[in-house]
Amino acid sequence: GEGTQSRRRICNPSGACKGNEKDTRHCPHNSQCPTWNHWTPWTPCSATCGEGRQSRSRQCNHPGACVGDSEDDRKCHAGAQCPVWLVWSAWSACTVTCGVGKQYRTRICSLPGACQGEKGESQACHPGHCPVIPVIPVIPCGWCEWGPVEIKRTEPRDKCKYESVQTRRPGCPPASNGGSQCVGETVRRQPVQVKKEKFSRDFHGNRPRKNRFKLTCVNGCIKITKVVHWCKPKPNVPAELKLVQDVCQGKESCEFSPSRGFFGRRNCKGTKKTWINYACLNADRVIRQHRDGRAGQK
Repeated sequence: GEGTQSRRRICNPSGACKGNEKDTRHCPHNSQCPTWNHWTPWTPCSATCGEGRQSRSRQCNHPGACVGDSEDDRKCHAGAQCPVWLVWSAWSACTVTCGVGKQYRTRICSLPGACQGEKGESQACHPGHCPVIPVIPVIPCGWCEWGPVEIKRTEPRDKCKYESVQTRRPGCPPASNGGSQCVGETVRRQPVQVKKEKFSRDFHGNRPRKNRFKLTCVNGCIKITKVVHWCKPKPNVPAELKLVQDVCQGKESCEFSPSRGFFGRRNCKGTKKTWINYACLNADRVIRQHRDGRAGQK
């Protein structure tokens, strides 16, 4: 750039000389002075709504030698109003009429869906203490104790089977205040092994019409296991067994005449004899009053 040069001279003796003591002149310089280039355009506003900032910059032709700032910024307005929450609504009624409940309130965004934060909130509320309601216990039905064991004959009775029977009843305690009713069995049955006394009776008399089979199993049951009506011993005869069972099986007592009149005609030579095997089941006492046709044997 362009500057100035100066020079001075001294008068001898002092003060006697004419003219200027100092002389100056303009002088050129081959190098350019440091200067700022033009500012860049402003950057876009930092906000999409409401107020933001924007900046610009410039460069020095001799970096670091220029005086002033290389950057500048300013406020800017995007033009559109930013979304904001409007005033909260009033609190809703409490969800309970006593005790501790909740109540709610809401707010609306000026630009639906654009606001940050929750649009609703809740808080605890306490309208007052609830009245004390007495607790009524709910009592379910209970079963009473099982009764004593009884030994009884099963049905059908001619099966000669027995079982132990126990009963109980509901209502210990009875159901109250909405309690459930008793569910279960009122009778409990179990098969039992009964007392069994085995006997046999043969009828060999020569007057079969006088034969008599008479048996009582006091409080018990008769069981017929073998019957043969023939002139000599042989294995069990199912048809003859059934004839006697139809008369005696499962009964407490029975009586019949083991003879041709009962069994029918038999085609064998000799005296018609009868062999009977039987038992008394669970009898308190056995009374045998049999009679052979040839004598009063028992």
